[in-house]
This record gives sequence, structure tokens and C-alpha cells, in this order.
Amino acid sequence: MSDGSIATWLSRNHWQKWLIWALFIFLAYELRDFFFVAFVTFLLCYLVRTVVGTLSERLSPGQPKVWLDRTLTMATFVVMVCLLFGVASWIGPRFVQQCRALIARQQQIDPQAAFQSLLDRTVGSVLMRREYGGNTSERYKTALENYQNEGRHGEGWYAQFPALDSHLKSGFEAQFEQAERERIDRQVRGGTKVGNQFDQWFLRVKAPELFAQRRETYLAQWAAEQTKQPNREDETKPIPEDHFQQTRDEAIRQRILGDVKADPVTFADLKNQWEQSLVALQWLTFVQSPKYQQAFRDYYQQRHEENPVGIPFSYDIYLELREAYPNGKNAFAKVVQRSLPSKSKESAAQLRQDFEMATREQLTSQWWKNDPTAAALREHASEDLPRVVGAVSARLEQLLSRLLTLPTQLATAMLLTLFICFDMLHLREGLGRLRESRIGNFYDEIVPGLIVFARLIGRSFSAQALIAVFNTLLSLLLLWFLGIENELLLCMFVFVGSFIPVLGVLLSSIPITIQALLQPDGSIGLAIQAIAGILLIHMIETSFLSPKIVGKVLHLHPVMVLVILAIGEHFFGLWGLLLGVPVAVYLIRVVILKEPIPGIYEPARDSSAHQVG
Repeated sequence: MSDGSIATWLSRNHWQKWLIWALFIFLAYELRDFFFVAFVTFLLCYLVRTVVGTLSERLSPGQPKVWLDRTLTMATFVVMVCLLFGVASWIGPRFVQQCRALIARQQQIDPQAAFQSLLDRTVGSVLMRREYGGNTSERYKTALENYQNEGRHGEGWYAQFPALDSHLKSGFEAQFEQAERERIDRQVRGGTKVGNQFDQWFLRVKAPELFAQRRETYLAQWAAEQTKQPNREDETKPIPEDHFQQTRDEAIRQRILGDVKADPVTFADLKNQWEQSLVALQWLTFVQSPKYQQAFRDYYQQRHEENPVGIPFSYDIYLELREAYPNGKNAFAKVVQRSLPSKSKESAAQLRQDFEMATREQLTSQWWKNDPTAAALREHASEDLPRVVGAVSARLEQLLSRLLTLPTQLATAMLLTLFICFDMLHLREGLGRLRESRIGNFYDEIVPGLIVFARLIGRSFSAQALIAVFNTLLSLLLLWFLGIENELLLCMFVFVGSFIPVLGVLLSSIPITIQALLQPDGSIGLAIQAIAGILLIHMIETSFLSPKIVGKVLHLHPVMVLVILAIGEHFFGLWGLLLGVPVAVYLIRVVILKEPIPGIYEPARDSSAHQVG
């Protein structure tokens, strides 16, 4: 390396650029928790400005007018809000219900039972097909007849009943219990006043706990106060020990109550606990009421009508089964056997379903005990399975909880979008004046690159959004046609996965497959149909939509895409998966190679415009 090149490499401008970009990347990393609001705000601004710019250019070519720009901005924003409100009103309540149901289901899940059900419906189905063939084969018919003659009808449902019961309770909790709890909570918090009720609750529940935690300290304080008080004649008389301790403890609890009320923070926390205890008490009372029982009956009958295969029993039979289940398999089977007429079509279909569930469980148990492959799984299942399921459940519950806060974040992003777009022309002029300020070097280094990067992100995500909407709508039709539950929630994964190259279709297929396997009427056949439908949708997307809509803007080799996604996910999580490829395209094609990207980046034109502007 020559002396001149070394001097250039060590020049102040070179290190200044590195320092500016390092500072920018560091700030972006530190603010990654605010990415959602910032990113959605950017996309909405890009969308609004694209529409406003197009309309403004047609209505007033040449010089932009502030009044026209603001009028078009408000009109576009109103239309966008109306569309979002309409969509949210249509699918919002059911989407929230499905999120809450899945959260409740995750809290009640038994890892071993879920793993056993997964094995029964995958390994068990394969083994049963191999052992007995289809339901038209002679082996199948003979085994079914023996199953019925042996009086085993009900064994299959006995194994599946806990999962069915949990599924129903979680769904009912999401649809009814949550709303009823919130109603009781509002009633309690709006209709109770702090007074004697709180004092009585505190002295009965919380004061003994606080007294026990610092007993010696409180006793010492009480004794010190007693020594400072003058003795009266009636106090010189001997007092029974039990009465003395009761009086002393009551005085100390009253003092603790006074100390709590003197501390606003502690008092507010305890008041909240008191209100929650009232809510819990009223809820327990309400659970025993006829209104609650009727609500659950109505919910059960609705689900029974929607899914007679997965929930084949009437409500009264279901109550009998729930009562008989703790008494063992024989008691449960007796209720099942008398639940339907012996020669009806429904009884024959239920018998086949029960036979298949019991046979799959039996074959899976034999495989689990004797197969070498199962032996390898057993070494890890007992220790790793609860930990893995717990971690996945916690991550899923966290994700679903965040989805429930989505309306607030979207509202914040839309408000920011309105403020930014409404005064965009003046903001653009103000940003242009920064070139003449003391941070001109920072502006010259960062802003042109950010403009190109913003164009790339806006263009690519606008194109991907069209594809995501297409994939989501087709997936929704597929799930509805196949009868797969939680369709709106699953389609949310499809929508997000559509923005992730290569891995997106795989990541969104996993929860759909699991749902198809584990729902009450789930099976490996249903999962295979779902996978086939997803692959067909993906094939249509990659063959027809992506080439026409996205083109080669984000084209990278699949191996490089996987490497980029792995690195992005490690450092930025979901945002690394969503933005990893656009960032890599920008760095490779703009920063390193300086290749033109049609409609987004033209090196000669952008550099000349930068020099003029």
C-alpha cells in the first residue's frame, strides 16, 4: 500500500464516515423495541405520500401547493382509517377471541399429554394404516367387530377426553368468561369505596401476613411505646395472658393499617389487591349461578353443531362423561355406550372414530416401548420435552399478548403518520436546511443513503404486502374449507411470513400443521391436506405473482438469504427476519457494488442530484 493510499485510508473523512454510521447503527439497535411503531409509521407515510404525490401531480403539475397537499392527505387518511376500521370491526372480535382462547389453552396444556396426542395422530395413524389398511379392508372390519364385541366402545374417547375438555374450557373462557370477568371488575371498581370494607379485609387478610414478616420489629416498637406511657390504676391489675396478647396484636395490626394508609404507593397497591379479591369472590359466586351454566350450555351446543365429528356428544352426555372420567375407563365407557342408539348411523360413525383413536393409542404405546427410534426419543422426552414445550408456550403466550396490544400501537402509528404527512412539504424544507447547519457532515453522509434505503424498503414492502394479502386470503379460504380452527390467528402468521423470504412459508406452515393435528377432529390426513394447499398457494405466488410484482428487486441466492436471516434473527429477532434481506440488498448493491436498482437507485443521477440539492 502506497503512502498516499495509507494517508487516504487514515484520513479524517474516512473515520468520520465510519463513526457516523456506527453511531447510527448503534442508535437503531438500542431503539429496536420501538421498531414496530416506527416501521408501521414509515410504511403508512410511504403509502399516503405515494397516493398524495400521484394525485397532486395530476391535479396540479409542476409546483406543489400546500393547501392541495394537505387536503389530499386528509382525504387519503380518512379513507385509510375507514378501511382499517371496517376490517377491524369485521374480524377484530373473533381474532381477539382466538388469541385469548389460545393463551388460556397454553396455560392449561400438559406437555406429556400433548406429546402423546401428537404421536397418536402421526405415528399411530401410520402404524394403523400399515396394520389394518383402510376402513374398507377386511382386516379393518374384523378388528372393528372384535372391538365392539369386547365391549371396548369408549376407550378411545377416554384417552382424548382431557384434551377435549380443556379445549372447550379455554374456548369458553375466551368467549364468555373473560368478558364476564371484565364486567364484574368494572362493576366492583366503579361501585366500591375505600372504607370499612377495605379496613376489615386488610385486618383479616393482609395485616397478619405483614405482622408475621416483621413480628420482632413490631413487638419491639409496641413495647417501647408502652414504656413511655404512664401506668394507670386499672392497668396495674393483672390481665389474662390470652387477652393481653389479643389486645396487643390487635393494636399492632391497627398500627400497620395506619402506616399503609400513610404510604400512597403501598395503599394503592393494596387497594388494587382488595378489588381483585372482590372480583374473584363475585366470580366464584357467579360460576355457581344458573346464568353461567346456561352460557356454557349454549356455547357447548354451538360448538357441537359446528363440529359434530370432534364433539359428538350432547351436552347432557358431556356432563355425565365429565363426572364419570375420574372413576376410570370402565365407568366412562358405560356412559359412552349408552349415549347413542345401537343401530343408528351416528352410532356406527362414533364407533369407528372411537375404535381408531383407541387403536392408534395402543399401537403408539407398543411402538414407544419397543421401537429403537422411540428409545432414542425417550432419552430426551422426559427431561427436554417439558422444558421445550414450556419455552415455546411462554414465547407463544408473549407473542399473543403483544398481538392483543396491536390496536394501541397501530393507533399511535396512524396518529404520527397524520402529523408527519400533513406538514410534509414544510418538514422537507426544514430538513433541507440541515445541510447548512453544524451537522451538515452528518446530513450529507446519512440522509442520501437513508433516502435510497427508504425507497427500497417502501417499494419492496409495498410489493410484498400485495402478495401477503393474496396469500392470506387464499389461506383463509383453505382453512375454512378444511375446517381448521383458529383460522384468523393462523392467517396472521401467514401474513407476516409472506414478508420473510424462503423461510416464511415454512414458519407459517408449522402452526397450521400443529393445529390440524391437535384440534378435536384433527388427524394426519387433515394436516397433509393443509400442507398440500399451502404448497399450492406458494407455487402460485412464486410462479406468477412474485416475478410480476416484486421482480428482481430483492433477488439473492437462497443460501445467502438463509445466512442473512440467521444473522438477522440472532441480533434483531423478528425484525431481523423481516428487514434482513432488504438491508443486505442495500449494502451489496448500493454501498458495495453501486449497482443501479431500477426505479429506486441510479448512482449517476442520485449523486448529481445530491450535488445540486
